[in-house]
Amino acid sequence: MPPFCRLYNTIVFAVLVALLVSCNRLKLPSTSVVNPPTTSEPIVVIHDAGLAPPPLVQSEEPLASLSPTVPDVFVVFREQSVSELATYLKTTPEQLLARNPSVTDPVALGALIVIPPLYEVTQAATLSSVAAATGFQETQLLAANPALHESTVLTAGTVLAMPQLLIVYEEKPLRALAGAVNTSADLMLSANPDLSEDETVLAGTVLVVPADVSPEPTPIK
Repeated sequence: MPPFCRLYNTIVFAVLVALLVSCNRLKLPSTSVVNPPTTSEPIVVIHDAGLAPPPLVQSEEPLASLSPTVPDVFVVFREQSVSELATYLKTTPEQLLARNPSVTDPVALGALIVIPPLYEVTQAATLSSVAAATGFQETQLLAANPALHESTVLTAGTVLAMPQLLIVYEEKPLRALAGAVNTSADLMLSANPDLSEDETVLAGTVLVVPADVSPEPTPIK
């Protein structure tokens, strides 16, 4: 091998050795984990009101106040036709079946029936025709729907609120029944003109509750 080549190889070898030695001397910086200081004092975090949302304030009101309204339910005390039951509950067979689609005709003893709280007009009608179909007085329908007038023409799709019913499950004086729904005997008489003030109302009677009171749902006995 020529002397020049030998000298070149020697220089290259020396450079490589020098590079390897310098690399071994380099130390990569290690990642240090800093443990939080231990202290027995409680850590207090102060939130900036302008940056953090205010804490949730829980209401002290009972959850029962948020419960949905329970519809009035009637327990059928004897087998009867849908038409007969609708007349008894001051509604129509169509309205009764709309609220109770699983009911069969005749309605079986012990069946639970939701009393329709609304009346949906299916064709052009008046308050007079609705009163005749349901058995309510026009004045009672007006009291339950104060936005209407006697001359109002009801178009198909109009929904009316029905007056509240009170079904008597136990024979009681009229005054006692009036007190049970937080009203007076006089108002009960005005809503049910077929009764007398001193009359004892028989079990099974359906009463119309005056529009100015909101009775509790009728208990099932």
